Amino acid sequence: MESRHPTEKLLSEPKTIDITGYLTPFKQNGQPHLIQMPGNPHFWLAVFSTLDKLEESCAELGFKGYRIKQVDDGRDFIESVMEGGVRIMLNPYRVVSENKTRWTEIILE
Repeated sequence: MESRHPTEKLLSEPKTIDITGYLTPFKQNGQPHLIQMPGNPHFWLAVFSTLDKLEESCAELGFKGYRIKQVDDGRDFIESVMEGGVRIMLNPYRVVSENKTRWTEIILE
């Protein structure tokens, strides 16, 4: 697993979750929408358990004209993303009162 950046505050341990059937937004050109949090050098790919969560988060992030990809094989998907040096965030959501974004990190077992 990739090392943590000093600005990351771990609220829970990363989880191994089968994300088969989950959803992720892709740009129209077929590239994934990657997210970089302020002050953190890592790139993240957001994966969502429901369409409602995806749509809400994409609206907050300003993603327009995105395509939705459904994960066919969760393990293969996680491996390919992590091989590219990208980390995976499950159901990121904005906590306005704290001016923070929270999520669960997904890792391989």
